[in-house]
Amino acid sequence: MMRSSPTSRVLPAMTRLALFVALAACTGVHSNPIVDAAPDSPPDMPGSDAPPDTKVPHHYIMSSQVVPTTQIEARNNGLDLDGDSQVDNQLGAVMATLEGQGFDVAAPATRAVDHGDTLMLIDFESDGFLSGAATFTLFAGANPRPPACNSGSDPVCRHHLDGNGAFDVAAGAPRDTPLAGTMVNGRITTDAGDANRLHLQVALATTAPFVVPLLAARVTVTGPSAAGITSGVVAGGVAKSDIDGILLPAWQQSFNTLVQQGCNGAPPTCSCPAGSQAQVLHDLFDTTPNDCSISLSELKNNSLVQSLLAPDLTIGGQQAISLGIGFSAVPATYTP
Repeated sequence: MMRSSPTSRVLPAMTRLALFVALAACTGVHSNPIVDAAPDSPPDMPGSDAPPDTKVPHHYIMSSQVVPTTQIEARNNGLDLDGDSQVDNQLGAVMATLEGQGFDVAAPATRAVDHGDTLMLIDFESDGFLSGAATFTLFAGANPRPPACNSGSDPVCRHHLDGNGAFDVAAGAPRDTPLAGTMVNGRITTDAGDANRLHLQVALATTAPFVVPLLAARVTVTGPSAAGITSGVVAGGVAKSDIDGILLPAWQQSFNTLVQQGCNGAPPTCSCPAGSQAQVLHDLFDTTPNDCSISLSELKNNSLVQSLLAPDLTIGGQQAISLGIGFSAVPATYTP
């Protein structure tokens, strides 16, 4: 406690009282006074001096999707989703296994992108292309302009992927909270979190693309620029309920269509062309009964499928199977 100086002792009592009241008014009302870090006119409301969001939106469309065809590709296109410092990509490994059995898992994804059946729009917002804060999210697209193909006989298509294409966000497309992270040297891996969500449109060993919800989603983006995204990985967990309710029904329809179109004989061989995908699928899954078609129950009860699709993650109490695919992207015009 400070000692009174001789001068203060001789001040009149009323003067000392006035000084005490003034001091109390300055120090006793606000124990933590609000100080405007950037005074302006009119004054800010409390807390409004947070740094402004300087991230700039960059819009792209996926110009390729890399479904793993080898175990090495499965590792290279997966991410650590559960914090154990191990790459998670069980479903990618399943794709590689199916490829090893003679089923072409990459072609459907490539064709769907080229023909505009898969339209996966990207909103990437960043402080720059080399460093700083960034966010990433996805939208299902629609109405490509120009159209993907000039005609039904167009052997290449991809006209909507020239970097000047315009698109709409598909009606009813899910609106996920953007994934956040920090870019270093032109590369970013978004932060991990069980609450992270993305909805990925992909032809995953199917003749038509479908949308799969990804839990604990994470993304790596490498080499973003005004010209596109050089490479990236989008990964997450597919809930066991979505494997049963989305993936397996999509597989059943695609696999059965290929068998029906490719095999034109009677059981038990069904006269499937030797070495064809139809023969591979017939031999793997047309079991009980062997009737030249593949049912959903045959697929679900197949021992290979049950083994391959065993969950490897638990996310928010849900069993899930990890999935990761690679991608690249070109500029696109759309309004989120």
